[in-house]
Amino acid sequence: MSRFGLSERTAIEAGIYRRASFSQIAKEIGSTARSVSAEIRRNRTLSIAPKFNGKDCRFAAECTRQCVCGDFLCRQECVFCRKIDCRTLCPAYSPLSCMRIQSPPYVCNVCQLRRGCVCDRAYYVATQAHAVAMRRYSESRSKPQTHGDELAALDKLVTPLIKKTAVSFFCHNSGRFYCWLPSASSLDASLGRTSLR
Repeated sequence: MSRFGLSERTAIEAGIYRRASFSQIAKEIGSTARSVSAEIRRNRTLSIAPKFNGKDCRFAAECTRQCVCGDFLCRQECVFCRKIDCRTLCPAYSPLSCMRIQSPPYVCNVCQLRRGCVCDRAYYVATQAHAVAMRRYSESRSKPQTHGDELAALDKLVTPLIKKTAVSFFCHNSGRFYCWLPSASSLDASLGRTSLR
């Protein structure tokens, strides 16, 4: 995926407000529709809707259902119950997530229903998207992303392969790993194979 600057992100935001298609936006900024789509989904700002009593059902505030779990001796409304999960038992459960942000344009910037909407929302704001992308880019280059058990598992996988194939790895003082791969003929010789050339 191509890296976008603030000017491209501003053009993407303007295109969303114009209700332009991803291919039209991509043509304007000299990119592909797929890159524009990925940029919007990756760097949009999510706004989580408040949840009544921690329940993420759109009907939770008005819900008066009882005995959804089958316990007919219980007189408590299910929305206040901590023993059951409405998402798995209640036939009237409707999640707060809006299906409109699962398909293009993936944001609520131009949605006509956003003023009265009680669902989770997503917005694409160029300056915020740029800040998020730059932070992610900076963090990905600042330190190794593998820690603890994951690093041990990787070491357990790679070390035998290095010993077997005579691949040389060394670490530069900046923390980057470099790799030297032998030529195909020397690799075949180290594995006891004959080349088919």
